[in-house]
Amino acid sequence: VGGEVDWADGRTLYIKGVYSGAVYEWNKLRPPEYAVAPGARILAVNGYADNPETMASLCRELCAAHAVLQLKIRGPPLPPAASQGQEKDKDNETESKGRADKSTERVQKKDRKERDDIDKDKKEKTKKKDKKEKEKKQKVKEKEKEKGEKGKDKDKDKDKD
Repeated sequence: VGGEVDWADGRTLYIKGVYSGAVYEWNKLRPPEYAVAPGARILAVNGYADNPETMASLCRELCAAHAVLQLKIRGPPLPPAASQGQEKDKDNETESKGRADKSTERVQKKDRKERDDIDKDKKEKTKKKDKKEKEKKQKVKEKEKEKGEKGKDKDKDKDKD
């Protein structure tokens, strides 16, 4: 992922720092309110959750393979203002989680679109290939038909002699 994580809670990956890698690149391309910051927690990796050691390993493998990496992240709670009570903290945590969920949804939507575009390209290539093969077969049939007609003409000429 390109940062330092801790899995002491046994369920999530706590992000201690972001230095390089997939999360760093994500942060560079997004507005600050969608950045993944220290204090955030990775709740799931490509839908796999509740085993942080395996999630960390999966992150490493997917990043190394340059594969699609979908992270469900809960951002760090926003710092409370001096006058805000615990209710505001809960609201901030919910708001922060909502932003992270929206961010994840956008990534998933983009990934789906990319996969759909790839599938569409594959289908178009397959159609073109099938069309070329069909045209090729048609030409072969036409040549065979012409040969058959020429053979009949030669037989007619022999009959005349």
